[in-house]
Amino acid sequence: MIVNPRAKKNRRRPGRIARLCRRLEGVGAVALTSSVAEIRPAVAQMLREGARVLVSDGGDGALHQVLHALDELDATDDVLVMPTGGGTIDFVAQKVGIRRRAEALVERLIPYALQGQLPPHRDLPSLVVSGVRVDGRPFRRRGFALAAGGIGQRFFEAYYREPESGTRAILRVVKRGASGQLARATHAPFSERREYAERLFRPTHARVTIDGEELPATQQGALHAGAFDIVLGPFRVFPFAREPGAMHLQAGELSAWDVLSNIPRLTMGSAIRADGLTETRGRHMSVEALGDENLDPVIDGELYFGLRSLEVRLGEPVRIACPERPAGRRRS
Repeated sequence: MIVNPRAKKNRRRPGRIARLCRRLEGVGAVALTSSVAEIRPAVAQMLREGARVLVSDGGDGALHQVLHALDELDATDDVLVMPTGGGTIDFVAQKVGIRRRAEALVERLIPYALQGQLPPHRDLPSLVVSGVRVDGRPFRRRGFALAAGGIGQRFFEAYYREPESGTRAILRVVKRGASGQLARATHAPFSERREYAERLFRPTHARVTIDGEELPATQQGALHAGAFDIVLGPFRVFPFAREPGAMHLQAGELSAWDVLSNIPRLTMGSAIRADGLTETRGRHMSVEALGDENLDPVIDGELYFGLRSLEVRLGEPVRIACPERPAGRRRS
């Protein structure tokens, strides 16, 4: 199990890590990682010790970093991975039906480990994002959801500035964005509200090609890709990826009023309606930054900075452990 001792849930419950260590003694191990740089060595050590299930005790960003470590170690096919609940964003856990916290999940995994069995798992579609950084170095990450620019990328920048996380923080960003947009529309004196909305709804200047066809728009109000449909707080996005085989891709013009008027559709899991937006199923999207602005993509909630171009393709499925009940027990 990969655990960040600096996470809020561990700081608030100082005995939690010790309890996990005691419970896993003899059947598993807990690796403490206080920074992203420590995740790859921890994963490599667990693989050397014969780990068959890697539990990422965090949200989707923590799972994203574990997947990247497995990719770098060329070990993605060797183990199952599993997120736990209680992260800032948990759409992967929700997709596979994981609702329990780490302690309860460990209890469900232990019987499988004692019997030398792998727990039940699901294959989730993934996407691969590759690109070129400003300094020319290559970039490559695997994940499930990408916000390369536009409202999605700006949203996460605002979301992580909030003092809390989860649905309440998401709704707070929406509320502040709507309030600021109303101030802009009514030509209210320049204020923090207006500045907030201008940042949130500012498009990304980029050239976009989807499955070989270049889009006419270069001001991208949305620049997103999803490997499967996800739940993000009150919103359900990427409905075109409910069926496997292609990603849900979004690019093109999307104004602030387009975003706000589509909030009811986003809560119902419907596609966005906007005249300048291209929203489709696809297998490849390329993005090239134009002008002075760089691409600062967000992948599974993790922020990256300083890319000049990127490509997103459908990746190989990821095997996610999702134990429904302890091994050896049957419903009567």
